[in-house]
Amino acid sequence: MTSSGTGTVNVTVTTTQGTSSQSVPFTYVTTPTLTGLSPGQGPAAGGTTVTLTGSNFTGATTVLFGGVAASFTVDSGTQITAVTPAHAAGATAVTVTTADRGISWIGGVIRFGDGVIGGPMDTPRNPPRVVHHTTESPAGGKYLEAVASYLIRVAAEPHLIYCPVTDRVGQFGPLHHSARALRNDGSRRTNREGLVHVQIEVLGRAAMPWTDGWDPREKPGWQRILAALRFLGCAGPLAGGPSCAVRRGSGTPFTFCVAVGGRTLRPLPRTGQRPR
Repeated sequence: MTSSGTGTVNVTVTTTQGTSSQSVPFTYVTTPTLTGLSPGQGPAAGGTTVTLTGSNFTGATTVLFGGVAASFTVDSGTQITAVTPAHAAGATAVTVTTADRGISWIGGVIRFGDGVIGGPMDTPRNPPRVVHHTTESPAGGKYLEAVASYLIRVAAEPHLIYCPVTDRVGQFGPLHHSARALRNDGSRRTNREGLVHVQIEVLGRAAMPWTDGWDPREKPGWQRILAALRFLGCAGPLAGGPSCAVRRGSGTPFTFCVAVGGRTLRPLPRTGQRPR
């Protein structure tokens, strides 16, 4: 397959008998590339300010030093300032993970509101999640717009809203931020748990299952949702088959050192390190 840049495109199959009448989406994304860091070493106790350079850092959700999360600030799309966590002495990999905008915003859907419905996740190192509810409303017609307008008015926007009758999808905010359909639960903000916590409102009523007589293979709008969820690694009881996790990110080595007697001992460099 040849890349067409970034964003979501439809995939069809053509044989000598013709071209498939159905299509499914495929999303091209820009993954983060980490090209350097400075300084390249620091004490095992952590606390070293490190400047990471590279590309496609916008929307970074996690910076890991040897699998341990670091606090960080995204200075620009090409620079991140991170503070090293405590870690055992030795060379380790530094990775940057982003929620690419090709996935954070699904292509070909209706945008509702101003795009600001939440903020960064509280526990981005936890597994990604997805939940869906019925709106207890009719579907079809202009109900997608009507229900979306109501959710904005009462500040209860999910990430996505879907109409199984018309196969139309609406999006209120980026998937890698929180949404408001799940209200905060005291000090435990359930709507901000996980790498992502995608919330989907489906037009319909719980007493009348919307999947009855509904084939997800014939719904390109629903397939766009599934494609995004699969990329983000979400798993859940969604119509259309199981999701699969996808690893992404890039790595470069950083050396943690042991301080002895007021001086720092550098371990011997290791070669052939693979990003992880």
